[in-house]
Amino acid sequence: MKLKPAILVLLVLSLIQGLMAATVESQGSKLLDFVLLLATVVVGYLWYREDARERRYRGSALMAGGVILVSIVAVPIYLYRSRPEGERLKAILLFFGLVILSMVTTGIAALVALTFAAT
Repeated sequence: MKLKPAILVLLVLSLIQGLMAATVESQGSKLLDFVLLLATVVVGYLWYREDARERRYRGSALMAGGVILVSIVAVPIYLYRSRPEGERLKAILLFFGLVILSMVTTGIAALVALTFAAT
């Protein structure tokens, strides 16, 4: 998956997750939370595979597993290893910026959902 579509999908998933904050906890909402988490992991992994292929980076099974299980650690390591020296810091900072943007999107959507649920 290319970078821009991956970012868009991740932000839409964050928005949906935030909007779900107003729902009553139920088996259905827990299942949806799990599906959203799984979709986020899949998008991140698909982006990693495509980016690694484009950069001719031969990642290990450990790196692929890390991207799936502990993205917050593995993706910056991947970015450091796969980028030329002058691009590493920028790529890592952009990744953390996306993580923060995703959290902010979820938070704002949750506030909106809870505000409308209260009225």
